[in-house]
Parts: sequence; structure tokens; C-alpha cells
Amino acid sequence: MPFTWGQSAESSTTNRTAAMEYLKGILGTPAGQAYHDCASTRNMLSCQLPGTGYNLKGSTDIAICTSAAVESNIPATGLHVLFEVKETKAAFSTFQLAAELLAAHVWTAHLQPIAVMTDLMDGWCLMWAAAEKELKIYTSRDRAEAVGILRAFLDKDVLSADSTHIVHQQQDAAASGGGAAGTEAEAGGLLKRRRLQMGAGSGAGADVANLNDLLDFGGDLGLGEADLHQLRSRMQLEALLELAAPVFRAAAVGGS
Repeated sequence: MPFTWGQSAESSTTNRTAAMEYLKGILGTPAGQAYHDCASTRNMLSCQLPGTGYNLKGSTDIAICTSAAVESNIPATGLHVLFEVKETKAAFSTFQLAAELLAAHVWTAHLQPIAVMTDLMDGWCLMWAAAEKELKIYTSRDRAEAVGILRAFLDKDVLSADSTHIVHQQQDAAASGGGAAGTEAEAGGLLKRRRLQMGAGSGAGADVANLNDLLDFGGDLGLGEADLHQLRSRMQLEALLELAAPVFRAAAVGGS
């Protein structure tokens, strides 16, 4: 079932609680992990980026963390997935998502957390750190596909540097009668998608994400080429910080 936004503000307790319950319903709760409503920890991701002199302040909307971290009331030490929920795709910001992901890695680098910006309908932007000084981003306009990808990530527990491959369901899965709903019901089940796309309004420039740097399929996980979809979008952290520096400076001046 598609998510339905309430009449209250996007960040209202009603909408946020409904969003978290919706995510639990479509993704499930992996063993040893728990969902955390980040409204009570508005500075959860606040940190200093090592070696940059920049401080990041803020949080995210919803997070999947280790159960131990949530029970100990220190969720930032057990981050697996961050969810930034937006009512419209027009509000999506690649820079915001990247900043949250960087902060999450300062807190929980050993778990290789991933970050997701979504309207909980047909807009899903997934971002993760693939290697040193490299972020990868995948934008899906299909809810069933995004759910399958996230379930695959959660099943792997962590997303490592060599996990830029997305295992695909056979093309006849939809024809078997399951359709999109059936695909969502299978852990890791994905619909076929061949291109990495980023909206023109995302705020990311060519220096940050080179969307021409893509490979169609690869077999270095031991699976057939038809079962793999390798997506590469190089995002240098130095370039991100350099491009974001004017924004940081403006925020510092405005807040002084």
C-alpha cells in the first residue's frame, strides 16, 4: 500500500510516527536492530569532520540502529540506515543527504551506514560510502525496487566497499503474477533498472557526481552478469566540502 501523508506539517509527530510504522511494515526489523525516531535527539549527528575544521549540526528523521545503541540511548553509535523523509521530491537535497551520511560515518564508520532520502512513494535516493573519498548514489523512481535494494542492504548487515553491485530478480518475476506487490514482499527482490539518474534540482554538480561513470553489469561477485547491476557515481569528499564551503560560511555568518 502506498504511504499517505496527513494534513499536518511534514515534520509533525503524526506524520513522522506514521512514516516510521510504514517503513517497519515494508522493510521489517532485522534481528538485533531497532527503529529510532530521531525527533528526541535533534543533535544526534552533530560532530566535527576530521581534518576539515567543519562542524556539522543536526540529525535525521528516522534511523535503523543496533538494538543495543537504542536501548542505551546512544543511537548514533549504532547507525545502520538514516531516513530523511520529504513530502515532495522537490525538497530533496543531495548535499543534505551527503552531510548526514558523512556525519553518520564519523559516529559509526565500522557499520558502514547508508542514507536514504524519500517521499515514501516513488522518490528514493540512496547514498553510501563505497571507498575512501568516494560516495555512491542511486536514485529510484520505483518504490518496489527501492524496498528490494534496502532489504538486500539490510540482509548484508553492512554495505562494504565492494558492495556496489545490486542483485537483480529475473525479468519473469513480475510475469509470474506477483507484480510490484509480490516483489516488495520478497527480501532483496528487485525490479530491473539500468540507469543511475539524479534530478536536475538535486543540487549536485558535475564535480561532485559524474553520472557518466557507470558500468552496466559485472560478475565479480560470482554471479551472472544478468544478475548484477553495477552503479558507479564518483563523489569526492574534498569536492563536496569545497562546493559546500560557501554554504557553511554563509550559515556561520547568518548565525553569528
